[in-house]
Amino acid sequence: MGIHFSSGSDRTMGISRNKGERYRRSPRHGALLIVGWMAIGTAACGGATAVSSVAEGPSPVKCPVTLTGPSAAMTAAGGTGTIAVTTQPECAWIAKAEASWILELAPTSGQGSAEVHFQAAPNPDAVARQAMVTVSDHRLQVTQEPAECRFSLAIASTSMGPAGGANTASVTAPKGCRWEVTSSAPWLTFTSGAAGDGNGSVGFRAAANTGGPRTGVLAIGDQTVTITQQGAPTVPSPGPVRPPSPSPQPAPSPDPSPSPIPPPAPAQCDYAIQPATQTVGPEAGAGSPIAVSTGAECAWTAVSNSSWIAVTSGPGGTGNGTATFRVDQNSGGSRSGTLTIGGRTFTVTQSASCSFSIDPTSYSAPASGGSGNTVAVSAPAGCAWTAANAPSWIAVTSGASGTGAGTVTFTVNRNDGGARTASMTVAGQTFTVSQAGACTYSIDPTRLTVDRRGVKDGTVTVTTAAGCSWTAVSSANWIDIKSADRGAGSSVVKFQVDENKGDARTGTMTIAGRTFTVEQSSNGR
Repeated sequence: MGIHFSSGSDRTMGISRNKGERYRRSPRHGALLIVGWMAIGTAACGGATAVSSVAEGPSPVKCPVTLTGPSAAMTAAGGTGTIAVTTQPECAWIAKAEASWILELAPTSGQGSAEVHFQAAPNPDAVARQAMVTVSDHRLQVTQEPAECRFSLAIASTSMGPAGGANTASVTAPKGCRWEVTSSAPWLTFTSGAAGDGNGSVGFRAAANTGGPRTGVLAIGDQTVTITQQGAPTVPSPGPVRPPSPSPQPAPSPDPSPSPIPPPAPAQCDYAIQPATQTVGPEAGAGSPIAVSTGAECAWTAVSNSSWIAVTSGPGGTGNGTATFRVDQNSGGSRSGTLTIGGRTFTVTQSASCSFSIDPTSYSAPASGGSGNTVAVSAPAGCAWTAANAPSWIAVTSGASGTGAGTVTFTVNRNDGGARTASMTVAGQTFTVSQAGACTYSIDPTRLTVDRRGVKDGTVTVTTAAGCSWTAVSSANWIDIKSADRGAGSSVVKFQVDENKGDARTGTMTIAGRTFTVEQSSNGR
């Protein structure tokens, strides 16, 4: 069989090209692949001749890159993290961070699979934050937990004269930490900064005191300022008027002095609250009232120790009473906070309000499969999730469960059959994986020579992987397909060649994309 090419580079390969052949050069290795059917000369054929042909699968994707980051959010204190870059040995890449709090990214460039290390700066705010790290044109999200809400005041206590007056208490707190001010005494009021977020200041005033010394408390966040006020000055009473001296009289015998009357004992104040705990939903709103039981002369206060709980019924009371409160909207996981009422602790538990999203929502895998594939989960801190319901050809290798933001890593097995699609559930969201098939086909034989009488029970064997579908079509009305004209996986196609009553003829069938040729001799005229 004579084969030739016209170009010089083709001749150096010792391969020729006949009319009807198609060829291509592999983008990875520079090799020439022959695809399609091969023309076979018939002049020397003295009988039936069988030749097999094979179709190659698709070329692999050039320079695929997968990124695998930390399996959990970085802590608010910061720290080091690692991103695994998986790619082909000949593939170069460049890494960069898209946020200033991702520091010391190293290395910033490389070739082939490697690890990129980084330093996360401490988060100064009580708000979670995200940043993207880009490796070539692939992006990976890094998340960091919010800072804990810690409050501090410039003063813890102060004293004022009986005339009263104004003062200021500075508040220091991370951004995102909400606080409110409550007063335990009606004579102690706040004039500015009744609530705030992060750093701020509270202005307060003590009214003039016309009685004895007194003490009041301002509660700011989970901190307090104690204000002690001096009593009003005592005005001395006038002395008694002395009557004129009477005539001297014999001195009577002195009566015994009466015993002094002891002062009354101070009242003993015991406090009880009912209930001691309460569970509320994630939405903002008022909780149920809390009953306070104590003696008629016993004073008490109600103070919130959590920035998202506010006392709404006033700072306190005397004797039996009721305390009320309200909570802010919860946009994260379940949380608990407390009130201090009459020295007793009242606990509020607020249920979670969790929303989830994933990126990406689908993935297209090559037939060769691969590891290190990732799905980023976005969720508020404290919100739990799982990755489940993966089909047998997908394995979750890390991140099968998590809380808050995280990453799911999975592996796709090699596909030796037809294209397939399946879904799994990640954080309650549907993640779809589609994988290309690796279907190659061959038929045996590829041609047949018969005499004028034809063939009643001819067969062609189709060889391919399970799940790979194919069809069989005859282009000649004297070649009839007797079996099913389509199938999947390896099988046999049965056909019949009718008797020839005329001149020699040639016809074809197309089976699994391969050409099967039938040559039939004439009736001998």
